[in-house]
Parts: sequence; C-alpha cells; structure tokens
Amino acid sequence: MSKKIYFYYPKGERLTGQELASKMIVDLLDNDWNLKLYEIPAFERSSKKSFYRFLYFMRVLKIWCSFPKMLFIRQPAVYMNMGQALGSLLRDGIPLMILSWFKWDMRCVISLHGHVFTQWKEKTLTSRLFVKVLKKADFITVLGEVQKNKLAEMGIDNDKIIIVNNTCEVEAYKKRERKLNEVNLLYLSNLIKSKGYCEYLESLGILAKQTS
Repeated sequence: MSKKIYFYYPKGERLTGQELASKMIVDLLDNDWNLKLYEIPAFERSSKKSFYRFLYFMRVLKIWCSFPKMLFIRQPAVYMNMGQALGSLLRDGIPLMILSWFKWDMRCVISLHGHVFTQWKEKTLTSRLFVKVLKKADFITVLGEVQKNKLAEMGIDNDKIIIVNNTCEVEAYKKRERKLNEVNLLYLSNLIKSKGYCEYLESLGILAKQTS
C-alpha cells in the first residue's frame, strides 16, 4: 500500500475552479495513491441564517479535528487547495501551521487557484499570514508566471513555486479544417463579473454585427 496523502479541497454550493481542479487530481491519482479526502466547507456569504453559520462552524471544526491524527504518523503528507480570503486563511492555514510546529517531518503541497494575492498591499494582516502559511509548504503550485513572480517578491523560495497551467475536463480541441471567416471561441469561467463575462457577451454582439 502506498503512503497515505491527506487531501484537503474546498467544496461549496457553487462549483469553483478550486474544487474542479482538485477533483481532477483525485481522479488521476485515486487508483495509484492512497488518498484520505477532506472537503473544506466554503462559506456562502449570501446566507444570513444563524443555523447555516452554526452548521458551517461545525463542519470547519470537523476538518480541524482531522489534523491531530497526523501527530502520530511518521512523515505525514498533506495536500491543500487553499483559499486566499482572510477567512479562508484562518480556516485552512492556522491548523496547518500548528501541525507544522509539532511535525517537523511533515511534507506539504499547497495549491493556489487564482491571483487574488497579487493585488494585496504589503505587510497587511492577510498578506503576512499568507506568507507564514506558505513557508510551511515544501511546494506551492500556481497557475502562471505572474503569480510565481509575486510569491517570490513576497519572500517565498523560488525553487518551491511550481507553475501548473490551468486546464479543463474536456478533451483537447482537435484541429480541423475551418471554413473561411469561421470564428471559434472557447470561454471557461464562472459567471463572476471580475472574470470578464460582460465583456465576453459584448464581444459576441460586436462579432454578430460584423458577420451579419
């Protein structure tokens, strides 16, 4: 039996890139690696119900209770797809830091999905906590050069930062013979305004007028 990997990934009511990327890793490794999966609950800010907040806290507490188990394991291996909001860092990063204080032999990989941290001001509470958590990891994966360069600026060892290009579930687009003036568009994103879907829809309107 291969070494067990404690695999933490976010899961909420809405499908996110973090969750999708994590599931792709699980599907790829599940047959050859011994994965212990933990779903990190995503907090839905739109919910104002007290019961929801209580339920969320209990689910977070359940995740935290999984970390002490690793105190009794030799060289525990941890993978975490970590959020970048302050609440996510407190939820995901604090127990990981505490575990690292007691388990010097822990091996850890942290995945960052997105570039929120590239827009932070220096020496804020969030950015300082972010760096402290990342320094506990053996490797950190990001989606591109911009993120890698920013982490290096923040004091993360460049050799620890690995670029893993963003991907999707569908098979690679196969080249085929195209008709004259044919346009092929592929857009992969959630319907979040900052992702640019408004500009995308406007572009479709402009293209429709140009081709009509």
